[in-house]
Amino acid sequence: MSNFAKQATASTLLCLSLPFFGCIGQAQTDTADDASTASANLTTLNWTTPAVYDTGIYSNLAMHANGLIVEVHVTESSAHNGLYYHIGKLDPTSGTITWGDSHLFISSGAWPAVAITKEGHVIITYSDGFYNCCSDLKYLVGTVDLNGNTSQTIKFKTSTNGTKFDTGFHDSVSVNGLGLIAEAHQSGQGGDGIFYRLGRLTNPNAGDFSITWLTGSGGQRYDKGVDPKISINDDNDVVEVHGVANEGLLHYIRGKVMFDSSIQFEQLHPRLESSGSRATSAPVAVSLWPT
Repeated sequence: MSNFAKQATASTLLCLSLPFFGCIGQAQTDTADDASTASANLTTLNWTTPAVYDTGIYSNLAMHANGLIVEVHVTESSAHNGLYYHIGKLDPTSGTITWGDSHLFISSGAWPAVAITKEGHVIITYSDGFYNCCSDLKYLVGTVDLNGNTSQTIKFKTSTNGTKFDTGFHDSVSVNGLGLIAEAHQSGQGGDGIFYRLGRLTNPNAGDFSITWLTGSGGQRYDKGVDPKISINDDNDVVEVHGVANEGLLHYIRGKVMFDSSIQFEQLHPRLESSGSRATSAPVAVSLWPT
């Protein structure tokens, strides 16, 4: 039995600190390593009523432990492909979100993703095209005032035109409380591979907010798939989910960061979730870590 399975030897009940979220119940056994058992785990959230906050498509968000939210999306306009962001604030008692204005930050782009560090550094990744034949990946890094209100703007510290770091699209980004960045994306040169990168902000205390990629000059291929989403916690555990073209099912892989330079996935091929809703793209994970 793997180390991952050993951690799931008893039934657990996790109640999040935000009252309106309710409790997440997970029935786990020492056979949780099997896809059939994993599929049987129960998760229930007490959702609030959906509310419209803007128009747009392909949204993504990140939330700081203090409830500050950064949301990014593509405009719904057929005239251009501008990327916009909102600053929001969660009320932990009511579960409502107060949103600031929508701000254009890239005139043309696709598939934006966002992460926020515990210090308030905002990392945004996106592709400059909607298709995997010829798309490049770029990032921006900025700062927000964690004690500020929703009318504030992101103070970008890297090129406002974006900094290219790879080819690809359908990217995802996550950062843990130790400042380690995990990024995943789909091939941008017409291939069927999905790739990951690990990195850190170079030296933000000295004003250098560029990303130093620790996995080398290119992405590290780890499987075939589409629309990968990745999340990393403070123990450097990694969970990745993705779809498979023309299959309509979601897959996941668990892994561990090794020496900040690679991810050791638990097995070579992802497990198949054989129950639940069918989908053609994977959901977005949002990481929360203590202040």
